[in-house]
Amino acid sequence: MKRFWKRVVMILMCVVAVSFYKVSYVQAQSVTVATPRYISISKCNATLTLAGEAEVYVKGEVIGVSGTSKTSIVAVLQRQRGGSWVDVKTWEKSSASKSVSLQENYPISSGTYRVLLTGTADSESTTVYSSTLNY
Repeated sequence: MKRFWKRVVMILMCVVAVSFYKVSYVQAQSVTVATPRYISISKCNATLTLAGEAEVYVKGEVIGVSGTSKTSIVAVLQRQRGGSWVDVKTWEKSSASKSVSLQENYPISSGTYRVLLTGTADSESTTVYSSTLNY
C-alpha cells in the first residue's frame, strides 16, 4: 500500500511541475508579442530609382496615425566611398498635417547610392534606408 501512495505522490508532483512550466512559457510568449513599435507613425518609406541618364529619383513619405498634427522628412542621398557612406545632397520638407511626401531628381556619376530618410510624426521619429542603386 505504501508503494501505491508513493506512485500517486510522484505522479501528482510531475503534473504540478509540468503545469508550472507551461504557464511560464505562455506568459513569456505573450509579453514578446504585445510590444508596439510606433505610436504616431503609420508609414515611413524611402525609394531610390534611376530617373534617366545619370540622374536619380528620390521619393520619401511619412504618414502619421489619425490625429497627427505635423509631419516632416529629412532625406539624404548618400554615395558609398570605400567602406563608408558620404552625404551628397539633403532635402527637408514639413507639413502641418498627418502626411508629407518628397520627390526630387538629382544628377549622379557612377557609383553606389542610397537614401537615408528620417521621418517624424508629432514628436516621434524613425530612420529608414532605401535599397542601394548601382550606376
